[in-house]
Amino acid sequence: MSRRIGLLESDANLLSQAYESDDELAIQAALMFIRYRAMGLSSFFDAIVEDAEKTLLTGNWPKIPDDYSVPKKCNYPYDK
Repeated sequence: MSRRIGLLESDANLLSQAYESDDELAIQAALMFIRYRAMGLSSFFDAIVEDAEKTLLTGNWPKIPDDYSVPKKCNYPYDK
């Protein structure tokens, strides 16, 4: 994953340099590279979403109370 993000970052740098150089062919190539990499990352995250949905739909889960908060022992930084 970090390799893919690094490649996307390289493509963004190419786009920036091509734009500064007013090189339309390099701009077009960079945009195509960015599109390709973004589609790959999108597919990766789509697969995670699908797996999470399947897990939630196939389990017998308890109802989450409205006032639920993640236990402090979990060190979850984004709780209410």
